[in-house]
Amino acid sequence: MHNVAGCEVVAGALVVRPNNTAVLDGQSVELRCQSAGRSSSAISWSRRLVNGTNDTVVTACNLPRQLSGVYRLNDDGRGRCNLVIRSTRPSLTGLYICQDSSGQTASAHVTIIGQLLTYWSHVRMQLSSRLNS
Repeated sequence: MHNVAGCEVVAGALVVRPNNTAVLDGQSVELRCQSAGRSSSAISWSRRLVNGTNDTVVTACNLPRQLSGVYRLNDDGRGRCNLVIRSTRPSLTGLYICQDSSGQTASAHVTIIGQLLTYWSHVRMQLSSRLNS
């Protein structure tokens, strides 16, 4: 399953900004970011770490060789640089930030729900339905 986080159109240098989203462990999610009238190479992505510092995911959208195996870019060459997180895991939960060359930023919080939580939710629903029948 592949989820695409919705987008919000706004005035300014970034015309499409990522939205907060939640996905199940193992799924993929795509965060949208688009710069107005600029090439997508002007966009960089980072992830805010728990200690408040940023971990660079990619410094420019046209440099995919910098990506680790969990990330992929969808770049149309016309200012859109979407970040895809493949095969998510809870440790990838966090605040993801896109930034254009003018320094304007937009961010989205990605929550990855672990399989254990999913399993217990399923068990709880089964127990509840048995008790109610």
